[in-house]
Amino acid sequence: MLNYGYLVYQAERGKAQTEQRETDAELGRLSAAFAQLLRPLTKPARALRRQPGTDQPGLRPVHASR
Repeated sequence: MLNYGYLVYQAERGKAQTEQRETDAELGRLSAAFAQLLRPLTKPARALRRQPGTDQPGLRPVHASR
């Protein structure tokens, strides 16, 4: 069971600059780790969107005629 009184206390109290920097750094590390996990899944989509070395759109898959 959660201690809601303590959660409210934490939400209402201000954070020191060092505490805020530490929190921001931790969130940055978590974001980087999450992006690293997703990179292999998004690589094929990124390859389809752009041609290597250019800003030109990449090749799109051709769909069969109806």
